Amino acid sequence: MSALNKLRDYLVLSRLHNCLLAAASVLIGSYLANPAMTLASLIGATATLLVAAGGYALNDVYDIGTDRMNKPWRAVASGRISKRSAIGFTAICWAAGVVLSVFAGPVALDFASAYVVLLWLYSFRLKSAGVAGPLLVSAVSASGFLLGAGLGGNSAAGLPPFALAFAFHFAREVAKGAADLPGDSDAGIGTLAVRMGWRGLAILCSLSIGAVMALSIIPFAAGIYGIFYFVPVLAMQPLLALCIYLIVATGEDAPSVSRAYWRVARILKAIMPVGLIAFLLGSI
Repeated sequence: MSALNKLRDYLVLSRLHNCLLAAASVLIGSYLANPAMTLASLIGATATLLVAAGGYALNDVYDIGTDRMNKPWRAVASGRISKRSAIGFTAICWAAGVVLSVFAGPVALDFASAYVVLLWLYSFRLKSAGVAGPLLVSAVSASGFLLGAGLGGNSAAGLPPFALAFAFHFAREVAKGAADLPGDSDAGIGTLAVRMGWRGLAILCSLSIGAVMALSIIPFAAGIYGIFYFVPVLAMQPLLALCIYLIVATGEDAPSVSRAYWRVARILKAIMPVGLIAFLLGSI
């Protein structure tokens, strides 16, 4: 295998696009707290990217059995990257992220250290612990805004985007879990989706997306952010409504339902950058 192909596999393993979004949330949180970007914020964002990359790699190691059924194209499940190499990649990313966070100060170090523990705990135990898994992932994914705001000197500035991002990530985690339900069920893994079943998932996912739609309006209605925040948020509403329609309009046969939830998860993923832009523009 060429070096270029191997590099591509590691980029896929690390979910680089998701890691960049995590780093962006730190930078935007810092900007909301203090438009004068600091070196500590840049370092904190880079450390977050590294820790997130390691977390995704470790998750693929623990999920190798179900990924062979649900997502056989993934690097570890397909054998393009060995479990040992993926674990080594995780160790390097986590060590680099934690060490780098030291130079951003105690707040960044606390967050980076907590991320390492929580991401390991999720992969090792909490993914199969019902609702605890999606809640943990949502909290970790949304907390970049809190880290950035703390590094910017005003932690309270990160609370509105944290709240909305938490609800958004929870909705997406429910949709992803529903898409993986057939494979997880066959493997005997007690994820939230397996425990709730199709009908329960449809209700929970629809309510979660509805909560995102409502919560996204509140910062504008409350005068926290201005019209430049509201315009991209308004543009998101039809796509969020489409997600609810796809969930409600799907039958109950496993293949079609799984495909519908994959579409929902992809739509929500596509919306993420729009949400980040909305918060970035919110302080204007």
